Amino acid sequence: MAFAIGRAVGPAVVRNQVRRRLRALLSAAPADATLPPGWYLVGGRPTVAARTFPQLSSDVEALIASVRAQTRRLAAAEHQSEHQSAIRANVSSAPASPPA
Repeated sequence: MAFAIGRAVGPAVVRNQVRRRLRALLSAAPADATLPPGWYLVGGRPTVAARTFPQLSSDVEALIASVRAQTRRLAAAEHQSEHQSAIRANVSSAPASPPA
Protein backbone atom coordinates (compact mmCIF):
# COMPACT_ATOMS: atom_id res chain seq x y z
CA MET A 1 0.00 0.00 0.00
CA ALA A 2 1.42 3.36 -0.99
CA PHE A 3 0.07 6.85 -0.51
CA ALA A 4 0.38 9.76 -2.92
CA ILE A 5 -0.48 12.90 -1.02
CA GLY A 6 0.61 15.87 -3.12
CA ARG A 7 1.79 19.27 -1.99
CA ALA A 8 -1.56 20.76 -2.94
CA VAL A 9 -3.01 19.05 0.16
CA GLY A 10 -0.91 21.24 2.43
CA PRO A 11 2.43 21.43 4.18
CA ALA A 12 4.33 18.29 5.17
CA VAL A 13 2.69 18.16 8.61
CA VAL A 14 -0.79 18.05 7.05
CA ARG A 15 0.21 15.54 4.36
CA ASN A 16 1.75 13.24 6.98
CA GLN A 17 -1.36 13.52 9.16
CA VAL A 18 -3.55 12.52 6.19
CA ARG A 19 -1.21 9.61 5.42
CA ARG A 20 -1.31 8.43 9.05
CA ARG A 21 -5.11 8.64 9.16
CA LEU A 22 -5.48 6.67 5.94
CA ARG A 23 -3.00 4.04 7.10
CA ALA A 24 -4.83 3.69 10.43
CA LEU A 25 -8.22 3.35 8.75
CA LEU A 26 -7.01 0.78 6.24
CA SER A 27 -5.22 -1.33 8.84
CA ALA A 28 -8.21 -1.24 11.22
CA ALA A 29 -10.70 -2.42 8.58
CA PRO A 30 -12.60 -5.57 9.61
CA ALA A 31 -11.48 -8.81 7.95
CA ASP A 32 -14.58 -8.94 5.74
CA ALA A 33 -13.89 -5.40 4.50
CA THR A 34 -10.22 -5.64 3.59
CA LEU A 35 -8.74 -5.08 0.17
CA PRO A 36 -7.98 -8.08 -2.02
CA PRO A 37 -4.27 -8.89 -2.36
CA GLY A 38 -2.48 -6.55 -4.71
CA TRP A 39 -0.59 -3.30 -5.09
CA TYR A 40 -2.52 -0.14 -4.27
CA LEU A 41 -1.71 3.52 -4.61
CA VAL A 42 -4.05 5.71 -2.56
CA GLY A 43 -4.13 9.37 -3.54
CA GLY A 44 -5.47 12.37 -1.72
CA ARG A 45 -6.98 15.50 -3.18
CA PRO A 46 -6.56 18.89 -1.48
CA THR A 47 -10.00 18.58 0.16
CA VAL A 48 -8.91 15.47 2.09
CA ALA A 49 -7.14 17.60 4.70
CA ALA A 50 -10.43 19.20 5.75
CA ARG A 51 -12.27 15.87 6.19
CA THR A 52 -13.02 14.77 9.74
CA PHE A 53 -11.95 11.30 10.84
CA PRO A 54 -15.52 9.89 10.57
CA GLN A 55 -15.90 11.41 7.09
CA LEU A 56 -12.56 9.97 6.03
CA SER A 57 -13.59 6.63 7.51
CA SER A 58 -16.74 6.50 5.39
CA ASP A 59 -14.69 7.53 2.33
CA VAL A 60 -12.26 4.65 2.96
CA GLU A 61 -15.15 2.20 3.46
CA ALA A 62 -16.65 3.31 0.14
CA LEU A 63 -13.26 2.96 -1.53
CA ILE A 64 -12.81 -0.58 -0.21
CA ALA A 65 -16.34 -1.54 -1.31
CA SER A 66 -15.66 -0.13 -4.77
CA VAL A 67 -12.38 -2.03 -5.15
CA ARG A 68 -13.96 -5.27 -3.93
CA ALA A 69 -16.90 -4.88 -6.35
CA GLN A 70 -14.52 -4.19 -9.23
CA THR A 71 -12.48 -7.27 -8.31
CA ARG A 72 -15.63 -9.42 -8.24
CA ARG A 73 -16.72 -8.09 -11.65
CA LEU A 74 -13.31 -8.82 -13.16
CA ALA A 75 -13.26 -12.32 -11.66
CA ALA A 76 -16.78 -13.03 -12.97
CA ALA A 77 -15.87 -11.79 -16.45
CA GLU A 78 -12.72 -13.92 -16.43
CA HIS A 79 -14.71 -16.96 -15.31
CA GLN A 80 -17.30 -16.35 -18.03
CA SER A 81 -14.55 -16.07 -20.64
CA GLU A 82 -12.93 -19.32 -19.47
CA HIS A 83 -16.31 -21.05 -19.52
CA GLN A 84 -17.00 -19.91 -23.09
CA SER A 85 -13.51 -21.04 -24.17
CA ALA A 86 -14.15 -24.47 -22.66
CA ILE A 87 -17.48 -24.75 -24.49
CA ARG A 88 -15.82 -23.78 -27.78
CA ALA A 89 -13.07 -26.35 -27.20
CA ASN A 90 -15.63 -29.08 -26.52
CA VAL A 91 -17.67 -28.19 -29.59
CA SER A 92 -14.63 -28.09 -31.90
CA SER A 93 -13.28 -31.42 -30.59
CA ALA A 94 -16.59 -33.27 -30.86
CA PRO A 95 -16.60 -35.90 -33.61
CA ALA A 96 -18.48 -34.96 -36.72
CA SER A 97 -21.72 -36.85 -37.26
CA PRO A 98 -21.65 -39.41 -40.05
CA PRO A 99 -23.23 -38.31 -43.31
CA ALA A 100 -26.76 -39.54 -43.82
